[in-house]
Amino acid sequence: MTRDASSSRFSESEPGPTAAIAMATEKERLLLALVPRVFRGVPGAAIINSINAVLVAVVFTLEAESGLLAAWTGAVLLVAGFRMLAWWRFNRTPLDRRNIRFWSHVYLLGAGLQGLTWGAAGILLFTPDALPLQVFLILVIGGMGAGALVVSSHYMRAFHAFFFASMPFITISVASMGTVMHTTLAILMVIFMAAMYVFARYLGETIREMVTLELEREALLDQFRDFAEMSGDWFWETGPDMRFTYLSDQVRHVLGLPPSHFIGRTQATSIDWEDSADAWHTYMEMVDARAAFRDLVCSIKHPPDHKTYVALSGKPIFSPDGRFLGYRGTGRQIGGPREVISNTG
Repeated sequence: MTRDASSSRFSESEPGPTAAIAMATEKERLLLALVPRVFRGVPGAAIINSINAVLVAVVFTLEAESGLLAAWTGAVLLVAGFRMLAWWRFNRTPLDRRNIRFWSHVYLLGAGLQGLTWGAAGILLFTPDALPLQVFLILVIGGMGAGALVVSSHYMRAFHAFFFASMPFITISVASMGTVMHTTLAILMVIFMAAMYVFARYLGETIREMVTLELEREALLDQFRDFAEMSGDWFWETGPDMRFTYLSDQVRHVLGLPPSHFIGRTQATSIDWEDSADAWHTYMEMVDARAAFRDLVCSIKHPPDHKTYVALSGKPIFSPDGRFLGYRGTGRQIGGPREVISNTG
């Protein structure tokens, strides 16, 4: 799983994201994964709400009472400011299983209050004698609700708070006109709300399932890394040109060289095959045949003038269409560092 928050985002009392998630309940684990993602959309949402409020105020300048319009616009901007303040504070607060519910409620409160401001517009700015302005208001509030689905897709309770705090009021205003056209329009708006609810529920379940799978995968990877670290193995991966693209950090403890030392180099140039001729021939045959190899013994020279004997295993990687992508494998130390004796002098 690609982590949305670095370890510094989590409380010092919780060793890090993995530990915080491992100690949490299932609900808290989901919130620890989802809430940081949903907070990322706060600045954009606050800006859009503010801009749309100003545009609506400009359109209704001649139709709405100036004091009422100014109060409504100020309320939208005030709530947007509150959400920005919460976002700023959130990004400077260590997260753990004890405060994640609080921050989910803060986000929920901000979304609900923002929805109420637009719900109020559906009543306060509704103009019975101006059909174009009615349609304009419906489109703006409906569009804001659809946008909330995108912004809050990782936390559907917040979408519900915004959407169902805004849309019912404008629907009631339209239905109260009593004409056949307005009644039909109100029915269509109810259908729209129902459709958005069903779609949001489906989207929310899909996202929760994806995040749950990511958390399970991350837990398995952490467990795998722990076992590998205990065993002294390291992991490596190459591209189709057999140049290293990845080595796990465990190689540093075995060879005293950082993974970056090997990145971009081939196994042919990184490994001392002089005293492992048979292993070299086997390696080349397996690579040419795109076949797996296991426990090829070779040595790696590393400073200061030492070599370490290792056993390499690897298997080829192919794309779904059969294209060769490189090799992925493990290395393990089978002999400690030995001093390299120079033949010169």
